[in-house]
Amino acid sequence: MVFKEWEFAEFKDSSSYNTFLLKPYKYKMIKSDQFYLHIRNKILKASNFKYLNSNINEIDEKIE
Repeated sequence: MVFKEWEFAEFKDSSSYNTFLLKPYKYKMIKSDQFYLHIRNKILKASNFKYLNSNINEIDEKIE
C-alpha cells in the first residue's frame, strides 16, 4: 500500500535549504483512495460492524 518512501527530509525557504537523514525512521506516503478502499474492505468483513446507507430528507438549523 505504500506508494513512495523517503529516508531524507528537506526544509526550504527563501534563504536556506536543509536536508537531514530520518533514520531510523522513514517517511511513507500512501494514496488516500487505496487507503480508504483497503480500510472499507476490512470494515465490511468485520462481524461487529453494520454498514448503513441512507438519504438525508431534511436539515433543521433551529437553535433552541
